[in-house]
Amino acid sequence: MSALLFFLPALSFAQSHLVPAVGAMRLGDHAQAIDHLRPHAGKGETQAQYLLGLALESAPGERRDLKSAREWYERAARAGHVGARYHLAALSGEPRDPREKAKLAQAAAVLGVAAAQAELGLAYRRGAGVPRNLALSHQWLLRAAENGHKGAMAELAWVYESGFGVRSNDERARFWREQAK
Repeated sequence: MSALLFFLPALSFAQSHLVPAVGAMRLGDHAQAIDHLRPHAGKGETQAQYLLGLALESAPGERRDLKSAREWYERAARAGHVGARYHLAALSGEPRDPREKAKLAQAAAVLGVAAAQAELGLAYRRGAGVPRNLALSHQWLLRAAENGHKGAMAELAWVYESGFGVRSNDERARFWREQAK
């Protein structure tokens, strides 16, 4: 399963009609999710546009369509969807400036985008675009891991194993290593 799917947003009551698509994505049924989201995205629903971009980007095999994913992310981003802006930037490899990249990751991370949380955690650990801060690095990696980001889980396993920025803890290291599988 794609790391992108580890952050599937909670939906408001007004967006409850999108729940079947989110459920299908969580189960790996991208075809069902895409078919369910297309009409809603086509009507201009920003959250449906974002989710459709996510489904198209993370779909396996022939269903994966990065060009269409980019188009749906662009529509949602124009409507102000921060998660869509983050994924659109990630697809294009922009921004290249570490400060701008960290700023974009921060905006998406606070909204719960797991990939952005993991990226921000690594940025704080390295001091890339933000001041080096191991406590904030741990905080953001933990949030990303709790949102299901496998890469963040693996990073946390290493952090607890090595004691880098936290007290070494073999039990937590094992836990996050198992979760990352």
